[in-house]
Amino acid sequence: MKLKKTSFNYMQDIVIGTEKRSLKFNKMIHGYFNAVAKKCIESGLTIGYLNKFFEINVDEVVIKKFAQTIAEVKYGTPHTSQLTNKELSDVMEQLDKILVNAGIDVHTETAEFKSLLENQK
Repeated sequence: MKLKKTSFNYMQDIVIGTEKRSLKFNKMIHGYFNAVAKKCIESGLTIGYLNKFFEINVDEVVIKKFAQTIAEVKYGTPHTSQLTNKELSDVMEQLDKILVNAGIDVHTETAEFKSLLENQK
């Protein structure tokens, strides 16, 4: 389905990559995501179940998204830049626990890592 746009209003259009989407269309997309999320919650579906159907290559961005999700749940913000060093350290330790259960051990509790955090003050 291709939507035709009859006019361009800078204040009401959103640029995604090289495409322009109307604010109305963008709201519809977010409404869809919200409705799906609610149905998943009502059904007891978890992201773990949904992940079985997707093969996502892990990179720095994906790992940061996981950290941002933990930060949002624990501290109410997905932006790691808004966390204190202690909060960020806690988020990373939580992520570490998840990774250790998957057999990946990165050690955020090392002196080197803690030193890096201290030097960021």
